Amino acid sequence: MYFSDQYQFSYIRNPRTMSTSTARWLLRHYGAQVYTPPQDQIDVYRQRHQRCIPDRFVGYYTWSVVRCPYDRLFSVWKQARFSRDCKWWGGVVRREQWSFPHFVEWMCDVTIAPSLPRFGSQVAFFEGVRIDKMLRFDDMPHALKCLPFYKDGTIEHFPSARKDMPTTAGPEDEWSPRLLAMVGGLVGPDIEAYGYEWRH
Repeated sequence: MYFSDQYQFSYIRNPRTMSTSTARWLLRHYGAQVYTPPQDQIDVYRQRHQRCIPDRFVGYYTWSVVRCPYDRLFSVWKQARFSRDCKWWGGVVRREQWSFPHFVEWMCDVTIAPSLPRFGSQVAFFEGVRIDKMLRFDDMPHALKCLPFYKDGTIEHFPSARKDMPTTAGPEDEWSPRLLAMVGGLVGPDIEAYGYEWRH
């Protein structure tokens, strides 16, 4: 989580929603800081996957970004398959050279899903968190202009997204009915909650 006492906001990073670029933008233009919990609260903070709002930020403008669950899950696979930035599970995906459908099957495994909650349902990720404004990935970065602390001209300096990973699935990774059903079971709550549509 990033925050600013000067502008009184807290930003919750939602993976694969331009969160790294957004964090850099906030650091550069708004003097944002990374929240570090007190030593006696670190375990609780990690259990909530760094999205809980500490008492000191009550009253701050809290916001985040959501993404179409289908595209977000595909982006998670791309990162794991083609980037070295992932942790243990990314190494598994790269080593086994999993296709996207294989990755989704693995994500749906009841023994795996609980350990990767940040990459499943966004509804579950934000459960119990008060959000003042939820932006949509589709509208980024221009959606940032609606934030109450936005300063004119800063959007022109928003960091560019990475260009070193493929953006579309290969022929073997098309959205088959079985794959759609699996993804729907994994991230279905996001579709209606955030105004997206089911794919058929």
